[in-house]
Amino acid sequence: MRYFKLLVISILIGPSLFAQPDSTHNIKPGGDSKSYATLYVYRQKSFVGSMISYNLSVNDSTICRMKNNSKYIIRLYKEGETELTAKTEKKSSVRINVEFGKEYYLKCGVKTGIMAGRPQLELIDPEQGKLDFQNVEGRNKESEKEN
Repeated sequence: MRYFKLLVISILIGPSLFAQPDSTHNIKPGGDSKSYATLYVYRQKSFVGSMISYNLSVNDSTICRMKNNSKYIIRLYKEGETELTAKTEKKSSVRINVEFGKEYYLKCGVKTGIMAGRPQLELIDPEQGKLDFQNVEGRNKESEKEN
């Protein structure tokens, strides 16, 4: 009977011990899409630079790690000029003017460099970005950022 109780307790508690941490950052409760902008960030599967990963930052604050075949959905809670940057041996950046209710698509990649790969960031129009984002096999990860 004692072992049965331990088995039941371990079945009930066990999954919470092995749960993956949530990838959210600066979470804000609920809200409609008019109180934030959505940034879809993705890196398609590619042999070139596949072993290289790098951090993606919004206004000098890291929001995610871009690996080969990965994608993230990020909510931005501050309107205005925003700089997205990535760095390996060289820094790459793009600027966007964030407006609440809008969707932005950022395609990430790696170009070959002298010693290591260089990050490549490109804003994509929403129609093409949505197709690209859906085709990335990586698991969807959501993050919320007050930039």
